[in-house]
Amino acid sequence: MLGNEQLENVYSFVYLGSDIAADGDPIIPVKHRTDVAWGRFGEYRTLLTNTKLNVSCRIRLFAALVGSTMLHGSSAWMTINQVKKKINGVNSKMLSQITKRSIHDEAKTPTFNIVKSMMQRRWSYLGHILRMDDSRMVRRFLTELSPREKPFAEGSLLEQTPFETVDETVLAARNRKQWIETFSFTV
Repeated sequence: MLGNEQLENVYSFVYLGSDIAADGDPIIPVKHRTDVAWGRFGEYRTLLTNTKLNVSCRIRLFAALVGSTMLHGSSAWMTINQVKKKINGVNSKMLSQITKRSIHDEAKTPTFNIVKSMMQRRWSYLGHILRMDDSRMVRRFLTELSPREKPFAEGSLLEQTPFETVDETVLAARNRKQWIETFSFTV
């Protein structure tokens, strides 16, 4: 109840563009974002498949219009292999329509690597969190509730770090330039 109004009991609900499942199923938010991205792709299909524009221009448009839509909220996802495969699969199907390469070829060697883009966003976000003041809740949540050393939880922000402990990771994040350069070693 909320006051005198009875609330509906639902399995999932959309909040700020992300679908949140009651049981924490990591595929639910990804499925929602890929569905939204398909809608966006449909809106711009004529432009994205127009051969009057060169492929590199269409890919940049795709990344800005569709890729960013698909990855909205991805910093909070548990990026288990199933999530990466889902994102890559949808990306491949869309890209094959733009590039005229096979879906298989786009999945294997994507013209726009959306999984790498997602992981890069997550790495950047992790750095921002770790550079926050110690009193910030999101930082405290990440550093105090995570295991103190590897192995970190599968799909978590810390999983992709090349560092052995949370403390090493926090120390490395202080230098922004070096932090960004470290990303290339994590993918």
